[in-house]
Amino acid sequence: QGNYYFTSWQQTHGTLFQAIKLEKRLISLMLFLIITVAAFNILSTIVMTVKTKEKEIAILKTMGSSKTQLTCIFLSLGLIIGLLGILIGLMIGIAITPNIDQLISIIENFTNRNLMDSYFINYFPYEFRLTQLINISVSVLIMSLVFSYFPAARAAKLKPVTILRHE
Repeated sequence: QGNYYFTSWQQTHGTLFQAIKLEKRLISLMLFLIITVAAFNILSTIVMTVKTKEKEIAILKTMGSSKTQLTCIFLSLGLIIGLLGILIGLMIGIAITPNIDQLISIIENFTNRNLMDSYFINYFPYEFRLTQLINISVSVLIMSLVFSYFPAARAAKLKPVTILRHE
């Protein structure tokens, strides 16, 4: 009569939940690395812009532009590039994510392979969370500003005399 026993979900399915937790962390790491690569692209774009616009920067400095104004010009360029990336990424992500099952079936038909066979479910679960979208967008914006600051500061430090002497 008193031979009852119990097991917790951690004992029966603990490894499954640990695997899901690990996958979430890995996806967060991958997303961070993708954002970092995009921020490096912003950095290289602004470095190339500063290099090609040295003469114009020197002319602006001789006309009386301050270092702060020149820094703000290139920071705003980085901000615009970051905002465009955020908007395009959000539009593409919000458009594709609800239709991911159709995209997977097209890929499966094209490759003659079942991509979802090794999983417990045969559909791709998703959930839009506004807080996650905002957090990712804000972090992209901050990283684009941080990565565009260095070439902007370099542009502000250029000496107009040495640049215009070579023209």
